[in-house]
Amino acid sequence: MSRLAHQSSNLSRKGLRRQPTSLSRTASSAALGSADPIEQLEASLPKVMRVNTEVEKAPVIDEDGYLNMLEKRLSIKNIGVIIVSELLGTILFLFFAFFAATQASNRGNAMKEEFPTAPLDTSGLLFSSLGFGFSLAVNAWLFFRISGGLFNPAVTLALTLTGTLSAFRCAILTITQFVGGILAALLVTALVPGPINSRTTLGSGVTVAQGFWIEFFCTAELVFAIFMLAGEKHKGTFLAPVGIGLALFIAEIAATNYTGGSLNPARSLGPDVVTRTFEGSCWIYYIAPYLAAIVTSGFYWALKWMRYETANPDQDAAQEEERKSFIRDMNGNIIGELDSVPLKDWASLQDVVIDAALPQDDPHGAQHVVPGISHKASEADTLGVTTDSNGFVPGSKQDIPPVPPVPTDSRRLYQQDRTNDWAGPVAQ
Repeated sequence: MSRLAHQSSNLSRKGLRRQPTSLSRTASSAALGSADPIEQLEASLPKVMRVNTEVEKAPVIDEDGYLNMLEKRLSIKNIGVIIVSELLGTILFLFFAFFAATQASNRGNAMKEEFPTAPLDTSGLLFSSLGFGFSLAVNAWLFFRISGGLFNPAVTLALTLTGTLSAFRCAILTITQFVGGILAALLVTALVPGPINSRTTLGSGVTVAQGFWIEFFCTAELVFAIFMLAGEKHKGTFLAPVGIGLALFIAEIAATNYTGGSLNPARSLGPDVVTRTFEGSCWIYYIAPYLAAIVTSGFYWALKWMRYETANPDQDAAQEEERKSFIRDMNGNIIGELDSVPLKDWASLQDVVIDAALPQDDPHGAQHVVPGISHKASEADTLGVTTDSNGFVPGSKQDIPPVPPVPTDSRRLYQQDRTNDWAGPVAQ
């Protein structure tokens, strides 16, 4: 075994681990408190990116140096995953959208040639709008757990302004999305007979100012839908891609006949680059979405600052009958209650956790309340935290060796109060 592996093993046995960094906590939040930071990072890396202790030797490698090495590799891996998934998601989203738009545009052009005075082809408009809306809903649902499923530089800027994304990730995603838009247009051009027919241009009689504000308001609708459906966590968050897809659908219904319905700088750039056509009014498809992202972000921040949820409270209240968990002593008296908190709030609660010691006069000492973090987290990323009747947090359940040793069949779960006195078993 190399020196690095030997040191890591010794450190693990001694428990000499520093507190997890934000990156290592992200790597395995479900295992927070029950796994070593280095073990979490090692488990988050594919085998090809793990440190080869037989090759990557150094004269002196301490724990911090080894942990930093793992964090850098995890960061590189995550960036690669984000770039690949966002690129593929943008290509797929615009590929199917361009297919639908090209077919609808070709049909509309054919009808105009045959019937010059024919009214708007609403069936083609509906076909194209559904193609964009459904393509966004499906691909956002596929990729939102990996890269966020943004596919739109304007949305990326909005999430950066509200603090969801860093400036570095914003730059990476923006470049990736523009490249994805160009590649999607190239694929459609290669597969569809004839040129791609999904460029965004102003309709007949539409002025530049009108086109600008149409793009502005439609993009604002889309960005705000993303804020409220995906950015704000609620019971319907898992359905956010559907609502976002519908937001794009109604925006396309309104804007396609007048501006082509861009709402996305990458969507406009791709066909223009492939066809090598840039009109004098093409700037509105970049400035209007970005301006809408800035204004909508400011409006969203204002709502958060005013605590909008108090204006219409209890929107996510459970519809079914709520049940209460509590703790009884051996005589059936209620002595406390069970509570749960999000993982992100547990660190602040640890400050009020009291030290608990195993009572010497307890004949059944096998499991008791000790400070720390539960080994099991729920699917909602919450920890089981035990509170007494006054709402204090004595700690969470954790197995400890029995003192003094007792047979396995006599191990019991019991509760301590704030004076460390045995308060009886925990009701199951």
